[in-house]
Amino acid sequence: MKWDRRRRIAAGLVVFVMVLAAVLVLQRGEERRAAERADVRLLAFAAYDEGRHDQAVAGLATFADAGDAAASLRLARLYAEGLGVSRDPARARTLYERAAEAGLVEAFLPLARMLEAAARRSGEARDWEAARGAYQQAFAAGAVAGAGEAATRLADLHAAGDGTPASDLDAAAWYRRGAEARDPMAQLRLGLLYVEGRGVPQDLVRAHAWLNVAAATLPASQAQLRETAIVSRDAVERRLSRAERAEARRLAHELFG
Repeated sequence: MKWDRRRRIAAGLVVFVMVLAAVLVLQRGEERRAAERADVRLLAFAAYDEGRHDQAVAGLATFADAGDAAASLRLARLYAEGLGVSRDPARARTLYERAAEAGLVEAFLPLARMLEAAARRSGEARDWEAARGAYQQAFAAGAVAGAGEAATRLADLHAAGDGTPASDLDAAAWYRRGAEARDPMAQLRLGLLYVEGRGVPQDLVRAHAWLNVAAATLPASQAQLRETAIVSRDAVERRLSRAERAEARRLAHELFG
């Protein structure tokens, strides 16, 4: 009986060792496949970053379909702009939504733009509401999500009455938020509102300050708008006293700094 018991113990040990070996083999296989998958992901992301978009598409699609939010964001940009793949706004929107739902704030603003475009096509109130909600989400998420541009787009919607009643007060409030978030377009438009006294009390000192900031921050690619800021600022300056000019410059330095 002792011999039988020893044989059973030995047999059990053999089975245990075999099972352990099988588990280790499986683990190593999983680790190898995970490492290979990580390498493929890195290659796809590198191709995207280096502008080899046609090479990036297939790799990004594999990971996007598996729920990789970062891959979804990059693939969305390719579909939105038709880079390395045929332009497909509907596919781009789905991918941006997937990335946004996963919490990637970089997806908020481009998704909001696509929702606004859809609202302009449909004219439906629910689509306008979705677009405004997406812009508000981008604004709340901060600079990484494009808060300044998001605020400016909301201001533009209120100014034009697109999908919402026209309101100079609401437009001015959102332009101020955009201007404070360093969006040059918002700075220009807020300055012009102060010149006209629309949505805000007329204030030529503040108008000069914001126009001065806009003139300094508008990029060279927007030369016409920068010229508008400069011409408008100089026109306002001629209406100011020496003390008001000094105050306007002090305020511009404070706002720009």
